[in-house]
Amino acid sequence: MNNVTRIPQGQVSTPVSGKVSAARLLDDAFESLSSRTIMAVGPTGQTMSIPVAWPHGRSPSNDEKTELMRIVNSIHTAMQTPATEDELEDNIDLLISGRASSGKVEGGSRGRVYALVLADVPGAILKAAVTNILRGKAEGIKAEFLPTTDVMLEYCERLQRNVMAKAVMVERMLNLPELPAPEEREGDFQAMREKISKLAQTVRVA
Repeated sequence: MNNVTRIPQGQVSTPVSGKVSAARLLDDAFESLSSRTIMAVGPTGQTMSIPVAWPHGRSPSNDEKTELMRIVNSIHTAMQTPATEDELEDNIDLLISGRASSGKVEGGSRGRVYALVLADVPGAILKAAVTNILRGKAEGIKAEFLPTTDVMLEYCERLQRNVMAKAVMVERMLNLPELPAPEEREGDFQAMREKISKLAQTVRVA
């Protein structure tokens, strides 16, 4: 996957499985593919974040498509896999311990409440959320305070939506058409002009 450029994101950088960070690879693929596609143009001429085609000769190779789809599929699997009991316990302990200095925290009872509320959150998302919070990089959550369970759940759901949106967009970009070569496009335009010219003559005769 040599055409995919690694770009720091700082959003979700947690291994989805094993040693490989599929979420990070997805970030990199999304940025690389977006920079190579042709985006739609709005009615007032502004560029929209909607890819519509690949420039001639710049669509991903079959090998790259295969690798990117492997990443997308692993993301889909990870997003459908709730955190295990061990993952819940470990991440909640880290979160509570990391915020214990900001005030008195009842670890046992608070941990059980967190585990109940976050039971359906994917393990990869939970780990990413806790990591971002402890690093002070969780948007909308103050680094010095332990988030309430509803705030924590909302943040996890937001992370999950962002990851899934990127996965869906990468899959769509892999199926975009590639524009023909310039000389082929010129031939198409010429044929269209001739067709319009003949139609105009027919209209004048009529």
